[in-house]
Amino acid sequence: MVHTTPAREEAMKLKMEAARLTKEARALSKMEGLEAVANDKLTKSKELMEKSQELLAVARLEDTKVRPVDYWKETKKGRQNYPRWVVSWQEGDKIITKYLGSVRKMGEAEALEMARKLKTEALKK
Repeated sequence: MVHTTPAREEAMKLKMEAARLTKEARALSKMEGLEAVANDKLTKSKELMEKSQELLAVARLEDTKVRPVDYWKETKKGRQNYPRWVVSWQEGDKIITKYLGSVRKMGEAEALEMARKLKTEALKK
């Protein structure tokens, strides 16, 4: 599921602008004497698309959400609840879920920071 983030919104704007420039460049390239202008627009379009791809990678990290999950365990004292932080993301067809730590030992901000580091490492592979 893709959520709206500031980086994703900016990437989509850049992508739309790149598409507009490409369309203009194609029209200009058909006109005699305007090939240089068309090439400039195509170059600018390619730059915008590259920037858009970089922003989409940033947006994927911004989109990281951690959630508490209850983990129940049978002990001598009876059934005990051990809440823990987990994060999930998609890599191709797989859903990757990682355990981050105990809710009792770390806060949400710390869990989110750890999740972003894990996700960054996993997406670099």
